[in-house]
Amino acid sequence: MKRNIPSLSIIIIICLAILITACSPASPSPVPTLPAVPTVVPTQPSPTPLPSLTPTLEKTSTPTPTITVTFTPAPLTDFSKAKVIAAGSLPNWQCLIGIQVPEKIVGEYYAIVGKNKNYTCTVLPNLPNRIYCTGPLAGIDKTVNLQVFQKGLDYPVFETDVRMPPLP
Repeated sequence: MKRNIPSLSIIIIICLAILITACSPASPSPVPTLPAVPTVVPTQPSPTPLPSLTPTLEKTSTPTPTITVTFTPAPLTDFSKAKVIAAGSLPNWQCLIGIQVPEKIVGEYYAIVGKNKNYTCTVLPNLPNRIYCTGPLAGIDKTVNLQVFQKGLDYPVFETDVRMPPLP
C-alpha cells in the first residue's frame, strides 16, 4: 500500500495546488492607461462694451379723427339761373340792381357790391321772382363784383359782375 500513498499524495497535492491557485487573488492584469488630457482653464472673456441704451419714444395712441357731420344750410331759393336785369342810378349817389330768378324767391337777402358796399335787398309782393338791391354807388361806368347772400348763410347764393351806371 505504500505505493498507493505517494500517488494519492501527488493527486492530493495537485488538487490542493489547483485549489490554492483558484482561491488566490488574480494577478493584476495590465490596465491600459489613457493619454493625459490637457486641462483647459477657462479664460475670462475680454470686456466688450455693452450696447448703450438709447431712450426710445414710447408709442402713444394717436386719436383717430372722427367724421363730424357739419350741417350746411341750403339756400331757400335756387339762384343758379338768376340774371341781372337792371342796374341804374338813384338820387344821392345810390344804385339799384334788379335780379330775376325763374322761381319764387323765399327768404331775406343782402348784397355786397364791389369790395365793401353793403346793399339791402327786397322782394316786391307783385314780383315774387325778382329781387331789388339798393346801396351806395360802387363806381361810375365800371364793372364791379356783385355777391348776393341769404341771411343766415355765410356764402353767396349768387355772384356775378355787374356794370355800374354812368354819372347820374
